[in-house]
Amino acid sequence: MDHELSRLILALILTGVVFFAWNYYRGVLSDRSSESTISVKQIEKVEVKKMNIRKDLSIYKNCGRLKIVVYPIYRALEFINDKIKNPGLALIIITIAIRLLLMPMTVKQIKSSRRMAELKDEIGAIKNRHKDNMLEMQKAISRLYSEKGINPLVNIGLGVLQVPLFFALYKIVNEASIFSGAELGIWINDLSAPDPYFILPFLAGIAMYLGSRYSGNSEVQTQKWLIYLPTVLFTIFLLKQPSGLALYMLVGAIFQLAVSVVSGLAFSIKEKKGKTA
Repeated sequence: MDHELSRLILALILTGVVFFAWNYYRGVLSDRSSESTISVKQIEKVEVKKMNIRKDLSIYKNCGRLKIVVYPIYRALEFINDKIKNPGLALIIITIAIRLLLMPMTVKQIKSSRRMAELKDEIGAIKNRHKDNMLEMQKAISRLYSEKGINPLVNIGLGVLQVPLFFALYKIVNEASIFSGAELGIWINDLSAPDPYFILPFLAGIAMYLGSRYSGNSEVQTQKWLIYLPTVLFTIFLLKQPSGLALYMLVGAIFQLAVSVVSGLAFSIKEKKGKTA
């Protein structure tokens, strides 16, 4: 394990320890069950057996235009859960399906990042030549990309497309009754509640870090904060979110990492063949 990954894991562990201690001090992790108080999710857990989950339309409220994304994802989630009777596994399947649908854009993004990395020296020369004129620098870099047939907006497009998907899953996991009391196994007893031991958020953070590191993006490789900052902030965000959302991010990050590694190997093999030819 290299020093960068070790430092990241240590930072995430320290963050988790501080967060756990803070929550424990506030009594968040103490036993809050009593005969006089019953949470809404406990009621939903009891009632869900008596109702058809297709009648659970609460997640469509206050969606606005996001309903266009929420509706098909939730209906697909319902369908899969009806067949396998496991909301956690259904969520994993949906996540993989979404990633497969985004695969063409993902591969295109990785190829674009690799090609931009090849131009690192040329871009560096342009920056040195026009260091006193930012406008000319940007024009020269744009011309270089145009000559090489590279569209830098491809790297942005995939991220923008994933934003509504993330918020749709956030809405579904928070409000769909099928996740109330749904067990994932071992330590997760409720996918609609935060991970009590922060394991899923930390694993998601590590997978996100590795995915960014092996993405082939030259700018990310040279500016390490582009890896560390989003990873740490997202991990902290997931600590208090439903474990179902952390599961979605973890599976998605692992899938992205696998695609990046395989694409990197394919690129290396192709490069070696080109040199030997």
